[in-house]
Amino acid sequence: MTGLHHAGSYVLLDVPEAQAAADVDPRIMLEGEMPRLLDEWQTVPQVWNLARRAVDFSNQPVRFILTGSAVPTADSVRHTGASRFIRIRQRIMTWAEKADELAIPGIGLQDLFSGSQLTPSMRTSPLADVVNNVLTPGFPALRAADAQVRTRALNGYLQDIATTYLFTPRRWAAACIATGVPGRHHQNRRDPCDGRPHFLADRAKAGLRCLARKRRGP
Repeated sequence: MTGLHHAGSYVLLDVPEAQAAADVDPRIMLEGEMPRLLDEWQTVPQVWNLARRAVDFSNQPVRFILTGSAVPTADSVRHTGASRFIRIRQRIMTWAEKADELAIPGIGLQDLFSGSQLTPSMRTSPLADVVNNVLTPGFPALRAADAQVRTRALNGYLQDIATTYLFTPRRWAAACIATGVPGRHHQNRRDPCDGRPHFLADRAKAGLRCLARKRRGP
């Protein structure tokens, strides 16, 4: 959890204890050393407006960090957060982070702009290491897992993303209508997981299998 490294205190809003307390008084969730991390805030949506009001009446910067694995649908009650919250895009791990090579001397972005004397390097990684790094996710629990466990975990992750976020029944029906696929949107009403919505996940899995073959060699 990246936000946890920058927080003075935190609360996990998706646990039963926090949700029970929020049912009594959601303002309790804001109490704690700042910056206060409100993780999975979308499970207690009212903390958004409460945090926004707390920001309005305080001169202290960086009071809250709101993180979540999903975004609730917009409504007329929740404020946009304009001028109160800054949305930060979370990037994937860098190659050096995934390969645990941060301590190895090299040229970093900071060096490029600081005017430091740069030392060129022709160091490269073997192809097998490159492929292995591509197939290794950044999830901490999977970093040291064997190849079979990582592959199954990635396949499941792709499947969940494709069916939960990319191909909800409404989006899949719209895609069928836009591409002229006859009758598919009617089938989707009956079975939103008709096999067809998984084609992106299947293609991604095929790519993973191809990389795995290249790693093993002929």
